[in-house]
Amino acid sequence: MKSIGRANEIATAKKPTDRIDVLLAPGTYTDMGDQWTYADSKKLTIRTTSGTATFDGQGKHNNYQLVIGPPASENKRIRNVILRDLRFTNATNGLQVRNTTNATLQNLKFDKIGNRWSPGSIGYAALSLQHVTDITVTNPVWTDIENNQTLDGTDTTGLVHAVYAANDADDVTLVDITATRVSGDAFRIRNGTDNFVINGGTMSSAGSRSAFSEWYNPNASTPEIRSSGSFINVTTGKSFRGETYELGRTSCVRSGSGPISDCRITDTPPS
Repeated sequence: MKSIGRANEIATAKKPTDRIDVLLAPGTYTDMGDQWTYADSKKLTIRTTSGTATFDGQGKHNNYQLVIGPPASENKRIRNVILRDLRFTNATNGLQVRNTTNATLQNLKFDKIGNRWSPGSIGYAALSLQHVTDITVTNPVWTDIENNQTLDGTDTTGLVHAVYAANDADDVTLVDITATRVSGDAFRIRNGTDNFVINGGTMSSAGSRSAFSEWYNPNASTPEIRSSGSFINVTTGKSFRGETYELGRTSCVRSGSGPISDCRITDTPPS
C-alpha cells in the first residue's frame, strides 16, 4: 500500500467489518498528515512486509505525521489495533493514537522529533495518546526528541515529550523502553489518565525536571482530573541538561504553583 491514508479511503468506501491488514513496503514515506479513521472493523493491523517503514517529515511537517483513530465528532472508537515496525523522524510531532480501545504498538522508533528538527511550531509529543484504553507499547525507542526554539515569547524546550498521554488515556503500559536525549519530561500524563505504567528500560539525558511527571491544571476551562501511574525498574541517568532531576525521577506539578505533595505516580527503582 502506498499510504495509510489511501488504505483508509478504501476501507471507508468498502466498509469491511472483519479484520483489516494494511501492509507497507519497507522504505521511506514522505506523505505527511495521514489519518486512519475507519472504525467499523473487528481488528486493524498496520505493519511492514519486512524491515521498517519510515515516516519522514523532511523537517517541514508541524503536525502529527500519522493519526490513528476517528475524530471525536464521529462518537466512535476503533478497537483491536496492532502497529508494528514503524519509524517517525524529522517532524515537529510524531504519532497520535486517539479514541482507541485495545491496541498493541510494537517496535516503534521515534527520532528527531521537535522544533529543533522541524522549526516554526511547538513540538508536543513523539507519541500522543488521547482518549484511549488498554494500550501496550513494547520495545519503543526515542532518540533526540527536542525543542530548542522560543516562539511568541515562550521557551518551548520543556514542552515536548517522548509520550504525552492525556484526557482519559487509561491502562497504558510501556515495556522495555529506551529514551535518549529528550528535552522535556520524557513521559507526561494529564487529565484523568489512570494506571499509566512504565515497566523496564533505560533513559539517558532524558527529561527536564523529572523523567516521568503529571501536569495538573485545576483552573482549566474544563475542570481537569488528577492522573496516576507507576515507574517500575527503569534505569535513569541525568536530565537532558546533564543535571540531577530537579523534582526527582517522578513528580506531579500543578500549573502555576509548582509541585504537588500528593503525587499519584509511584516509583520503584531497579534493585
